[in-house]
Amino acid sequence: MSRSTGRQSSVAAMFVALVALPLALYVLYATGQKALESYRMSQDADAMRGEIQDLQQQNLRLQREIEAARSDASVEQLAREQLGLVKPGDRALVIVAPTSTPIPPEPPAGSRPAAGRAEGPESPMWKQWWRFFFGPGRE
Repeated sequence: MSRSTGRQSSVAAMFVALVALPLALYVLYATGQKALESYRMSQDADAMRGEIQDLQQQNLRLQREIEAARSDASVEQLAREQLGLVKPGDRALVIVAPTSTPIPPEPPAGSRPAAGRAEGPESPMWKQWWRFFFGPGRE
C-alpha cells in the first residue's frame, strides 16, 4: 500500500502543481497589469497637473491684459490708432499716396514763389511738413 500511497501523493502533488502554477501565473500577470495601469495613470495625472498650472498662468496673464485694455489710456490709444479718432483741438493728419498726375511745367528761370506762399511739390518734403505744422514764413 505504501507504493499506492506514494503514487497518490505524487499524483496529488502534480495535480496541485498543475493547478497552482497557472493560478499563480495569472495572479502575477493581473498584478503586473494593474501596476502598469496605475503607473500610466499617475503619469497622465502629473501631465494634467502641469497643464492646469500652465493654463492658470495663461489665465492670469490674460486677465491682466484685459484690465490694461480697459484703462483710459489703452482705449484712447486704440481709438487713435485703429479708428482714426482725434481729440478736440488735435489736427488729424492723413497721408495720401501720390497719384499719377501730370507734373506741372517748371516756372521760367529766375522766377521765385511769392513770399508767404507754400512751395509746390518741387520743394523738399521737410519744408512741406514744416509749413503744414508751423505755417508759412517760420523757416
